This record gives sequence, structure tokens and C-alpha cells, in this order.
Amino acid sequence: MDTQKVHNDQFGNDKVSNYKAHCQSLSHSQFSPIKSLYCNDDRISHLIPSFLSRLKSQSIDLEQLMLDEDMILTKKMLHKLKGGCGSYGFPALYDALFQLEATLAAKGFSGGLLFSQFLHFKKMIDRVEA
Repeated sequence: MDTQKVHNDQFGNDKVSNYKAHCQSLSHSQFSPIKSLYCNDDRISHLIPSFLSRLKSQSIDLEQLMLDEDMILTKKMLHKLKGGCGSYGFPALYDALFQLEATLAAKGFSGGLLFSQFLHFKKMIDRVEA
């Protein structure tokens, strides 16, 4: 399977390039709090604090998997975290994890891009408010 085709959207645009452009356009908000889309929804808002606690713990586990260069478990953890962030209404975190997945698939653990993106993700977690 051609990995480049996997990362193209329905219009044929490269999602990685689009994501980078999106991040650059949001640079002014890099210090603003990140809140769930569901923070005012009584049906789910009470679940968000425990999700965030697990997210912080699991990001530490993810970092260790990356340092160990465990490809299979890193992929699984990235996918799990991405799904959770999407489900709990954190599209910015979802997008950052999507980018990590794409970089891992394209380049593996070589170079510093994956770890640079991971540090960006960790900084984003610090800005999340329940």
C-alpha cells in the first residue's frame, strides 16, 4: 500500500502538509487553553477530568514506548489516544496524534521529527482544561 495515498484527503491534498499549515496558522493561540467541545455538555463533562488524568499517564507510557522504539505498541498507543481525544472532544489533540501516527508510519523512529512532534503534544496536554 502506498502510504502517501493513505494520507491524502478526498480532494487529493496531502494531510500532513495541511496539518503543518494549520498549526502555523494557529501559532497565535499556542498558549491558549484547550477545552473539550463537550465541556458544557452535562452528559459527558463529568467524565473529562478522569480522561485527562489517564491521558497524562498514558502519554508517559507512550514516551517510553517511543524511547524503546517499540513500533507495534507505539502504533497501538497512538491510535488509542487519538480515538480517546476525538471521542472526548479534543480535536487539536486528535490532530496532533494523527500527525504522530503519520510521521511514525512514514519515517519510523529515525530523525528527530517524531520526538519533536511528541514534545509539542505534551505541551498541548499541559494546556488542557477540564
